[in-house]
Amino acid sequence: MACPKCAYSILRIPVRILAKLLFVSCLAWIVLTNALLCYLHDGSSPSLSTIPVELTNKDIYFLIAHPDDEVMFFGPTILELSLPKYNNSMNLLCLSTGNGAGLGSTRELELLKSTQILFSLYGSQRPQPVVKIVNDEARFMDTMDAEWDAQLVAEELGLFVKTSDALVITFDEGGVSGHPNHVSLFEGAKVYVSQTPASLYTLSSASSVWEKYSFTLITNWKLFKRLVASRPHSVLAQAFNRRFSPIEVDTLLGGAPVEIYATMNMFLAAVGAMAWGHYSQMVWFRYGWMLLSRYLTFNELRLVQ
Repeated sequence: MACPKCAYSILRIPVRILAKLLFVSCLAWIVLTNALLCYLHDGSSPSLSTIPVELTNKDIYFLIAHPDDEVMFFGPTILELSLPKYNNSMNLLCLSTGNGAGLGSTRELELLKSTQILFSLYGSQRPQPVVKIVNDEARFMDTMDAEWDAQLVAEELGLFVKTSDALVITFDEGGVSGHPNHVSLFEGAKVYVSQTPASLYTLSSASSVWEKYSFTLITNWKLFKRLVASRPHSVLAQAFNRRFSPIEVDTLLGGAPVEIYATMNMFLAAVGAMAWGHYSQMVWFRYGWMLLSRYLTFNELRLVQ
């Protein structure tokens, strides 16, 4: 869930300056994403990301705390890894109904609507995505006041996972928004993978509120460097490499962490999944999140050793 206080602190910037900055940044993002698609398009599903083989041909299990976590935080990752060319089996486990405001039954249905959009490119040739929502407030209450028991999280994850070599994706130790329920998932997932052959990737938390709400500003710089790296013999690349280390550019195309970039279509799908799927949650600060959040256009995954 997004933090309304953080969104409000960003929105205190003069509206005229903020609007101009967002407009210019968005235009630059559109230009960069389309330019990269022209250079990187391999004839299959268009993608801006370089996905390592470790994230292909896998049974992937997303572990979230509340309905809407899947799109507010993991949207680019779900949309990317569900593309048919990666041949992944996608599954999602949500450990609460998000009943903090008494809307649990509504939010359960909203999660199912949201995942219909996020998994829309999945393809019929693979087992269809499995979405499970746990309704057990005694163990997993939607609250900002307490963390969930890591062992209980691990046990619930174990009941859901059907393969021994599964790949689990969840929040990191910062929980992105600092929500204690998010942090509990990281601790529980660590317990689970310590007892099984499964591997664990976590979504990196932003280092500051400015990075978290930078929309496409920081992403544009990363995309620009990827564009340079995709044309190593161009005049632009040579000029860039004289100013910056070529090694820094080279590392953009492989290795850890895994950087996942949304295309324009992926971004619009995520916005639709949130605005249409999670209609009950579309209060004022959620619109601020969709306008300013970096997590709708960029995800960084790290392998937990």
